[in-house]
Amino acid sequence: MKEELKNKDCKIHALNQNPPLNFDDDEAPMSDLNYHVLTGLTREQFNDLCSEIPPSALRDTDIRTPRTTIACLLVKLRLGLSHQALCTLFSFEDKRKMSRILDSACTAIKRCLTRQVDKRTLEKYQNEAREKSRESWYLSWALDTNEEEREKRKTIEGGRAWFETEKKHFIILDAPGHKCFVPNMIGGAAQADIAILVISTRKGEFETGFGRGEQT
Repeated sequence: MKEELKNKDCKIHALNQNPPLNFDDDEAPMSDLNYHVLTGLTREQFNDLCSEIPPSALRDTDIRTPRTTIACLLVKLRLGLSHQALCTLFSFEDKRKMSRILDSACTAIKRCLTRQVDKRTLEKYQNEAREKSRESWYLSWALDTNEEEREKRKTIEGGRAWFETEKKHFIILDAPGHKCFVPNMIGGAAQADIAILVISTRKGEFETGFGRGEQT
């Protein structure tokens, strides 16, 4: 019995010394499998993503490193865990810190990875959308290129765009989500390696989709 208690004390001490999840690859790095299970990315893909975020975008603090910050967001998106569960996994003290961490990661990734569309092009889309009383939809015009899509405010055909980093070439496929265009959606989604599901945050839209005949 004493030996069992001693072993348990050793395990608890080890957990207290090291966070349950270690994305910094210094001491006791995680396995490639754990990287993929938790974030949906391989270790190499995770490293590539982190390399695209400059030090000025995410500060290294006593609480968390930039890699841990990015990992928190990816684990949250992939597994849908509560802030409290993330605090437990990453050894943070309270949920308020987790909220700030997730916000920092989201802001840094958006600023660093969406700058490939230049400001002048976005202004052009905004002006064109304003002329058709569609100003709030101007960002979708980057991939919804034909007049029917812009008029109906729905993606009908599969859109395609690309950008490059120093190490990777990315192709973005914009597939329709409306139930009338499911074959087009399947054709676009079948070509992708990674999917991003876009859900409306407008008041009532997400909930309405669960009604009879809807498609959420």
